[in-house]
Amino acid sequence: MQNELEFNIDRLVNDRIARIVKLMTMQSLAIVLLTIACMALGLSSFLFRFIRGEYIELLGWMISFFTLLSAASIFSFDRLRRKGNIYYEEVSHLMQNEIRYKSGEMFSNDLHRDGEPYSFSDSKLSTASVRVALKEFTNASQLPLMPGQYGPAVYLGVCVLMVILFFANLASYSRTL
Repeated sequence: MQNELEFNIDRLVNDRIARIVKLMTMQSLAIVLLTIACMALGLSSFLFRFIRGEYIELLGWMISFFTLLSAASIFSFDRLRRKGNIYYEEVSHLMQNEIRYKSGEMFSNDLHRDGEPYSFSDSKLSTASVRVALKEFTNASQLPLMPGQYGPAVYLGVCVLMVILFFANLASYSRTL
């Protein structure tokens, strides 16, 4: 029974973290591609400055649409990162306490932060698969080219800047007519 429970805890943690990692990887790819699309369309507005009518409006709608999609992807990525951080912190906390308990620094009558006594006889979180899943989450929580806490804000800022540049370019072109 104990081995089955150990396996179930490891599988549960691995499955949830693996799902979050997969979704974050897809979101980060979408963020990068949508930002590149925003940049390409925003900068192409300077090349297509002499296009008239519905084409310039279509270009403006496309930049705005890609910016909104990018914002949705960034918010989804951030939500997944926060959800993954919950798993990461809890599992890390349990693993550290399990190590402290096994090394004799902590006694079985010490309390968990929720007020419950620790019991490591029914879980074994220090397996290599759990540690690898936590490392994969740490890697997936960083956006390409802009790692760190403010990476998503930089990507969103670039897209919003392209929309502003497009409409500034459109307004300056309208004044010249």
